[in-house]
Amino acid sequence: QAKDRQPFLLTYNTLMNAYGEAGDASGAEAVLERMRRDNVAPDIMTLGTLLHAHAEAGEPEAVEGLLLRCSEFGVDAPSLPMLNSLISGYAKAADVKGAE
Repeated sequence: QAKDRQPFLLTYNTLMNAYGEAGDASGAEAVLERMRRDNVAPDIMTLGTLLHAHAEAGEPEAVEGLLLRCSEFGVDAPSLPMLNSLISGYAKAADVKGAE
């Protein structure tokens, strides 16, 4: 990466999405850390992408943790699709009771 070129938010979100689609939530989290190091503020799309990555990985506890930190992403309250990620995470973890 050239010093005069900084990745844009969209670049990070796209990379994060690729990790999520591959089922690699820890890779998506690593992208978030890189964003923070590079002083790129995450947004609502970043949050949604991370929620999806953890849900697909069957990590509902991580989804819950992210939902509690919505304000870090400029989100006042979770939306219905965000809450659906929580249910998906429990379903992927085969935790029917948690999904209820």
